[in-house]
Amino acid sequence: MRRFFTAAVGFLILTSMVAAGTLAPGAAVAAPSRQGDGDVRSFLKKVKEAKSPEDRAAAVKAVEDSEPKTAEDVKALTDELEGPLAPAAQRAIGRAKDPSAVPVLIEAAESRRKNLRSMKAQDFDSLSDQEKKDEINRRVSLSVLVETLAKHKDRRSVPTLKALLDDDGLRYEASTALSAMGDESINDELMRRMDKEKDINLAGIKAPRLKSIVNEIDSPGTSKEKRGRLIGQIKGSRDPEVNRALKTLALTHKNYDVRSAAGLALVNSIIADPTVGDRAFVMQWAGQKVQYEEQEDAKAWAVDAMRKTWSSQYVPILIEMLKSRSWLIRSYAATILGEKKIVEAVPYLEDVLRKDKEDSVRRAACASLRGLTGRQYFVEVYESDYWPGTPDLDQIKQGKDSFHKLIGKKRP
Repeated sequence: MRRFFTAAVGFLILTSMVAAGTLAPGAAVAAPSRQGDGDVRSFLKKVKEAKSPEDRAAAVKAVEDSEPKTAEDVKALTDELEGPLAPAAQRAIGRAKDPSAVPVLIEAAESRRKNLRSMKAQDFDSLSDQEKKDEINRRVSLSVLVETLAKHKDRRSVPTLKALLDDDGLRYEASTALSAMGDESINDELMRRMDKEKDINLAGIKAPRLKSIVNEIDSPGTSKEKRGRLIGQIKGSRDPEVNRALKTLALTHKNYDVRSAAGLALVNSIIADPTVGDRAFVMQWAGQKVQYEEQEDAKAWAVDAMRKTWSSQYVPILIEMLKSRSWLIRSYAATILGEKKIVEAVPYLEDVLRKDKEDSVRRAACASLRGLTGRQYFVEVYESDYWPGTPDLDQIKQGKDSFHKLIGKKRP
């Protein structure tokens, strides 16, 4: 559903740009460039008074790059959200910073919210082409208005944002805006709604909220569906306290999905805002002994963190990981040793190529060995490893597979 909506939005923006004169049919889409601040309403007037397509395109671009300074500027832009200037107006509205514009933004969001149609495939398909275009444009405009309201964190927008929680297509944006206000009573309500609704998103959570999320995940009374939605709220942060909590989850939590989510969150945090001690933690994380193979799989994020925060201290850990119970970890370690040009890993990779039972791991080792040595290596296979007549086997027999080489009919 969200993929469909995203694709439709992209199509609408492009076609609207053509209609507005900002993009010629068949032209490439250039990255936007700011023309500086200006009078939004004068730019809109120039669009209407333009004598040539070139003048109109320049005026529309000025609208798009403008920053509305007053509530009147924002009102002038919201009046253009249904016409050919919609894409330019949407981009400009997103820069509205004046608190006096909040009532205008709320009014614009309310008027469009009340006219929303169902985006279920069957309902949407029954609309005319013009109705489909209008509905998508309405939703794009609402997304921009909600995002702008989120930046203001003004409680006057709460009723409108809560009403949008009832719409499947805009629930994510509305919940993000509500959560960004930092009101924990609102976050409590959003967590309760996760009992029955998906696409709820909590933004900028602090360590106490993360703790309450994990506690509910661990509660025996939490449904499988809600548990999955709660795990989705474990995300990266610039808050040191949150990141300390994430490190504990990645190392010790009993639930594989929680460990994996915390791992991904940590990788994102480390990349976005590296701190002293990250490499030491990554080494501890990657070298940790775990009981079950699924827990070992969760350490794939530790390997990714090593790739992103590279240190020569990681080399012995990666070589040791070539013996991991998890084929995913073995494959990833073999790939990174090749990427980082670790020549001392060659004999260990050759051992993997000879002995590892997983084809994908042997193939990763093969690729790394070729890059490290400049020599041709092959994954040796037997015809009996494949179902007769499969495309993979045919490719190998014809010599079109650059990695695998048949060495016999039947595996001994």
